[in-house]
Amino acid sequence: MHALAPEIALPACRISKQRGKYDWDSGLASVARKLKVYQSYAIKSQNLDSEKDATFAGVLTGPTSQAHFDVLLVKQQSGQWAVGTFGGPDRK
Repeated sequence: MHALAPEIALPACRISKQRGKYDWDSGLASVARKLKVYQSYAIKSQNLDSEKDATFAGVLTGPTSQAHFDVLLVKQQSGQWAVGTFGGPDRK
């Protein structure tokens, strides 16, 4: 496993219930809707697969349940990281 570059820092571990920029993003709106029922997340594994993609897996925590998720981030030509795929939430 490679250490992740600092520019791949994930946002805070709290999930906002208010509408945010991802609610309006056509590619990420469905992910934002899925995550609204959860209150926080924890990253359990991370791997820099190559210079251009990284995978994360973790657990979402809600008021009454937990669920697993995984995400693939891909590096764009601009140097920014974007969500390539999001899997889950899969309830435990």
